[in-house]
This record gives sequence, structure tokens and C-alpha cells, in this order.
Amino acid sequence: SFGDYFKEDAIHWAWEFLTHKKWLGIKPEQLSVTVYKDDDEAYGIWREKVGVPDTRITRMDEDENFWPASAPSKGPDGVCGPCSEIYYHLEDGSEVEIWNLVFTQFNRVGDPPDNLHP
Repeated sequence: SFGDYFKEDAIHWAWEFLTHKKWLGIKPEQLSVTVYKDDDEAYGIWREKVGVPDTRITRMDEDENFWPASAPSKGPDGVCGPCSEIYYHLEDGSEVEIWNLVFTQFNRVGDPPDNLHP
């Protein structure tokens, strides 16, 4: 959506859809999340507002949790932003990415530093 909602609502709605018995009813302890390493806002929402424990939140670099991948350092110029992914943990110990929230909050212009503009 453009301008109607952003990180907090998107995160809450994704979590509610996955975990609420009215929808998919996945047990929260079967899920973990990732955030872009510098995205303290998303980390705080997952931790403080949704209640995901620190042990189930992983900070990842721009190759893994930014769209397009590596945009801050390598480009291309244009709309970009951090991602937050949700993983489902299987009984055999493996995990599957089931949701990717992309927060297109920046416009990349030129080379680092100071190349990401709101």
C-alpha cells in the first residue's frame, strides 16, 4: 500500500494472519523473524509490540534483508528499503521462509555514504 499503513501495521497484520486461530493458527514458537541489521524500528516492533523473543529475531546484512539486495552499497538507484522475513520451523530442524515484508522507505541516489533518502 502507498501511504495507508507502514511497518507497524504490516508486521502486526502478517503476524496476526499467521498465528491467530481465526486464520492459519500457527504456533508462535514455530516462527522466527529476520530484520535488516540497521532497522531498529522493525526490530523494536517485533520485540516490544508483537512479543517475539530476542532469540527468535536475527539481524541480517543488505545482501539478505534489503530490497533490491545490496542496494545501499551497490545500487541500483531508485526506490529501495529494508526487509523483514518470517520463517516457519519444521520438525526436522529446517526452516522455510513464508513471508517477506518489504519496506520501500528510501530512494537511493548515488554512491554511499548518505545515498539513501526518505
